[in-house]
Amino acid sequence: MTGAYFADNDREAATLRGMWVDPNARRRGAGRSLVEAVATWARDAGAERLDLAVTEGEMSEPAVALYRTLGFMATGERESLESDPSLTAGFMSRASDRTGPHREPRCPGRKNKQIDSPVRDM
Repeated sequence: MTGAYFADNDREAATLRGMWVDPNARRRGAGRSLVEAVATWARDAGAERLDLAVTEGEMSEPAVALYRTLGFMATGERESLESDPSLTAGFMSRASDRTGPHREPRCPGRKNKQIDSPVRDM
């Protein structure tokens, strides 16, 4: 299950949101298929980039590994989760297939809260 949206009308970047795969279906290609379906939708809608955020921590390492194999790179931006400020999300981005090679990611329209800890590559 996942969703995606455009944060503003210029449609420069689509955001993948709420990615989840049932534990019994993991490691069978479901996550890859979901991300690629969202990427196709975003590209067809004119997005230059696809952005996402993933909660940092050991539990998210498989998701981060999947996103990297699909061309996402950490942007260096981090933000405390509103639902649990003790947790931090790191942002990742990839260029839309339409724009060719990966471009320097930006995540406009976010709160871009600064966190008093070193930025690390997820």
